[in-house]
Amino acid sequence: MASPEEAKPILHHLLSKLQEPSAKHYERYHEWIESHPGLEDFLYGRLRPEVLRYLQRGVRLVDAMKSIGGDLQFKGRAVYVHGVAGLDNLTRMYIGQSNQLSTRIWKQHHYFRYRRDNPSLHYYAVQNSTYDVWAVLATLPAGINSSAPGMDRPDLVLNILEMWCGLLFRCLPRQFLREYLPSEFPVPAGPPDGLNIDCPLDHGLDIKEHEWVDMSQTQDPLVKEACG
Repeated sequence: MASPEEAKPILHHLLSKLQEPSAKHYERYHEWIESHPGLEDFLYGRLRPEVLRYLQRGVRLVDAMKSIGGDLQFKGRAVYVHGVAGLDNLTRMYIGQSNQLSTRIWKQHHYFRYRRDNPSLHYYAVQNSTYDVWAVLATLPAGINSSAPGMDRPDLVLNILEMWCGLLFRCLPRQFLREYLPSEFPVPAGPPDGLNIDCPLDHGLDIKEHEWVDMSQTQDPLVKEACG
């Protein structure tokens, strides 16, 4: 995981990366980012302070994630984390976003028929777990002025917040960590792997346009089972 001091440099690097003409997501993001000079500060301000305090502790355990907390009944846009303690005693994390947080968590993630009908690595980890914790990382309350930096495209704001949090918690595939973390920041060797396999920057695109990662070479036994 990142330290609190690394949070802002990682966000700055992510936004800078998206403005490079060679970046995969340049066409979708660069003009929007450039048109909002205050975007970086706005995004940083959406991260709940409890997240930075959690990162300060540097403890990658599900129990420790309780300290992040947050309102899981929130009915607006948010980015969240799900910490899952596996049967193998390894802690894995999944980070997601939603336009309606309470619905996403309670009527989808928590609903066994939804999980059955929408198989994923995340849900496979839940099925093979002993304990789990949900926490809210960032919110976009309805009261935010629509003229706030970036809020003409709240979908892109959520994408970048989720991507940033995935980098902070190191729960994205290593390919994305190597691509979007500053070069001086280490990429964990694992296991465990994170439970996110899709690039958050692709949300909102046709599924055929998403960048997927081949997980077949993973050293994480749970991921091997899920992919097998």
